[in-house]
Order: sequence, then C-alpha cells, then structure tokens
Amino acid sequence: MLAVLPFPEEKKQDIRNKIKNSVQGVFKSTGKILLGHCFFTWIWFSYYSIKYLYLYTFLSGILAIFPLISPWMLAIIPSLTLYAMSNGLGFISVSIFFMVYFLAMNLIDGFLYEANVRASSYLYGLSVALGVYSFGIEGFLYGPLLVCVLQILYDTFGKY
Repeated sequence: MLAVLPFPEEKKQDIRNKIKNSVQGVFKSTGKILLGHCFFTWIWFSYYSIKYLYLYTFLSGILAIFPLISPWMLAIIPSLTLYAMSNGLGFISVSIFFMVYFLAMNLIDGFLYEANVRASSYLYGLSVALGVYSFGIEGFLYGPLLVCVLQILYDTFGKY
C-alpha cells in the first residue's frame, strides 16, 4: 500500500515504523490494561475478603476489553454487602474500599493506554465499541487499530 505513495523511501520507512509501533502499542496496552484491572481487583477484593472473587476478577478483565460499563461499577455491590455485614459501623471502611477502587480503575486505563499509544482512553473505548458494532466480536481489535492507523496517516499527511 505504501509503495504507491509518491514519497521518498525514507519517508515510507518512517510511515511503516509509525504504523508498526502503533499496532504493537494497541496490543500491548490492551494486555496491560486487562492484567492491571484483574490484578488490582484480585488484590483489593481479597484484602476485604469479598465473596465471588473469581467472578469479579473475570468481569473486571472483560470490562477492561469491552467497556460496556465502567469497571469501577463492579465495586457497588460488594460495597453494599460490606456495609450490610458491618451493621452500620464500617461506613468509613466501606467508603475507603469504594473510593480506592474507583480511583484505581479510572487511573489505570488512562495511564497504561497513553503510555503506549498517543490516544486518549475515551477514544480507545469509543473505537472498541464502534469496532464491535461494525465488525462483530473481532471489532475489539479492529476498531483501535483503525483509529491508530488513521491518526498516524493524519499526522503524516497533515504536514503536506
């Protein structure tokens, strides 16, 4: 595809390298976000002895890839359960549980994704949702890839 472009060979090689790095960044950041969500959910929920730990960890990983709802919403039911089991005396403990999980889930996505790919986590979530809508289950990979490649092409050809 790059062979038909009227650019010098070094510019074509630069475009190839940018596309390759962007595609690798999408896969690396998706894996890191998945592992980050699962690891933090496992550690944090096991510290508070939350039941159904495997289920919450699995759902956290799924929501890291398919952002149907925000992953911090997984902490709502365990927070209510912790509050009910503490007879009203553990409000501060439950608040700490929920707030730390909320902040961690909001920071993990943005930090890990922007470290590898030059796009925001909002754009990534939107590209996953539209990719799944357009391409089916394979869209969770195709959507972010298309967005990153289009962003590179825009940056490259915007100079000319």
